[in-house]
Parts: sequence; structure tokens; C-alpha cells
Amino acid sequence: NDLAADRMIKAINKIEVVSLKPQPKVYIISTGCGDTSLLTLEAISVMGKVDTFIASDYQIKQFSKYMGDKPLLFDPMLNYEPRFRKANPGLKPEEAKKRLEEQRAADMKKIRDALAAGKSIGLLDHGDPTIFGGWQHWLEPEVGGRFEVVTGVSAFSAANALFANSKVSTGISACKAADPHNLLCKRASSAILTAPKSLETNEGLLKAVAASGDTLAIFMGLTELKTLVPLLTKYYPPTAPVAIVYKAGYSQSGRLVKTNLKKLIETTERDKEQMLGLIYVGSCVK
Repeated sequence: NDLAADRMIKAINKIEVVSLKPQPKVYIISTGCGDTSLLTLEAISVMGKVDTFIASDYQIKQFSKYMGDKPLLFDPMLNYEPRFRKANPGLKPEEAKKRLEEQRAADMKKIRDALAAGKSIGLLDHGDPTIFGGWQHWLEPEVGGRFEVVTGVSAFSAANALFANSKVSTGISACKAADPHNLLCKRASSAILTAPKSLETNEGLLKAVAASGDTLAIFMGLTELKTLVPLLTKYYPPTAPVAIVYKAGYSQSGRLVKTNLKKLIETTERDKEQMLGLIYVGSCVK
């Protein structure tokens, strides 16, 4: 009958083959910027899907229950030049450079071999991997487009929450000037996320931000203060408000310290934390 005839295949227009298995890639997985509680559900899900990991010893200890017993390709921190030199103090500079390059090349081959074998890789990274992520300069050229970023809570977000909870203004707001209903800010302003090396190569930006009164949020600044402070002093007065957020995202040890540009080095030298800190500079940081 006609109904049966309608169900008969009369001609094939196109055959499409759909693979149910995704192509292997490197997942850059944010583990958040502090406590394990800041790990996202998506990050946990992807950790369960990948076949192998690139992670530091510290990350393995912190997130082992999500990683399971999957193999480790390598620890990327061992390719960090200052750490490599510290671990090999007897090597001359030329030999240290040669061996480090060989070690890095061997690790890149591990990535290529894993992908060629159809294995997906999870690279664990702190904070927001797209904001000054260390992986970008060495991994992206090796894998081309075969990577995917799994976003997470950045130190910037956690630091801003600490400002708000401490009833201290970051100066980052779209509020109206002198709004009596806003306890934290008095005028609208912007934030510029940067790092010491970026400021050194773009003093024009630094000059413009200082003149506008907007807020600088400086990543990786605690270890560069000897050069950073003289640079800031060119465009900011000694009394310019500065705030340091130490260990943003760590509920037990995260804290906010207020000072000014003149006392910045003195203030930081008194603190036991010399690495994990986000520096805010600007007239609105009050």
C-alpha cells in the first residue's frame, strides 16, 4: 500500500560516517586558585575522561582522588628553568641550558606520542589558564588546535571577593559617582590586568592608567618588586594606595594587606609569603 511504499529506500543521496569517539586532545584543566572546593564540576568530569596527566607533585597530592590511578606523563615544573638550575647546581650554564632543552624536547615527544596513540591528556593548571598561563608558550605550538581549556576560578576573582568581604574597594565598578547606596566605591572605574614584564615593555599604558586613576591588578609581582616599584614610582606618588591579596582562594590563609607605594617593599618583606600575591595599585583602592 502507499504507507508501506513511503518507508522504502528508493535512493541513497549521501553516506556520513560519524565517529562516536572524540579525537584525542590536550585538556588544560583549571584546578581553581586555592582550596579544592573551588574546583568546578566540569573540571572533575574532564579529569575522569582523560587517559593521562601532566601535573606537579603538589597538584597530584591535592587532586589525586579525582585523578585516580591514571599515569603521569611528566611534571611541568621540572622544566621551569630556576627549579632545574636549583636541582642541578653543579652544571655550568651552557650544559644546564643544553640538558634542559633536551628534557623539554623529550617531554614534548611524550605528548605527541600519547596523542598519536589516541590518548587524551589532562594538563592541570592553577587559576584561569588563559590569564598569564604558563602552558601557552610551550604547549600550544606543539599541539596546534588539539587543545581545549576547561575554565575555573581565577586568583583575580577570588581576590575581588576578598576585597568585597573586607568592605574594601578595588575601584572596579560601574556605579554612579558618590552613590550613597554603594558602600564600596565612589565612582566608576576600570581594571587593567597585567604583569611586571608587560609594564616594562609598555610604559605608555602605565602612564595612562596612573593618570586616569583606574586600578592596576598586577600578577606575579611579589618576586619582581625590586624592579616593579621603581617603575611604578615614575608615574605614581609615594602615597598611592596599594593592596596585596596573599593566597587568594585559600580560605584559611588568604588575606588582604593595605599599604602605599613607598612602603610596599617594606610591607612585603615582613610577610612569610613571597610568591602567591596579587598587587592592586590605584587611587580607588581604599
